[in-house]
Amino acid sequence: MINVGEETGAVSNSIKNTGIIYEKELKQYVANIMSALEPIIIVFVGGMVGVIVLAIMMPFFELGKVAKNL
Repeated sequence: MINVGEETGAVSNSIKNTGIIYEKELKQYVANIMSALEPIIIVFVGGMVGVIVLAIMMPFFELGKVAKNL
C-alpha cells in the first residue's frame, strides 16, 4: 500500500486508508470476540447465582431435618 502511495505521490492518503481498513478489521474482531464471550459470561453468572441460592437454602433444609427428628 505504501509502495503504491510512493509511486502515485499520495503516501499520506495511502497510510490513512490503510489505517481505516485496519481499524474496521479490529472493530469486527473485537465484536466477534465479545459475541462469543457473552454466553460464557451468562453461564458463569448463572452458576454463581445458583451457588449463592444453595448456600442460603441449605440451612433451611437442615432445619427441617432436625425438626423432623424431634
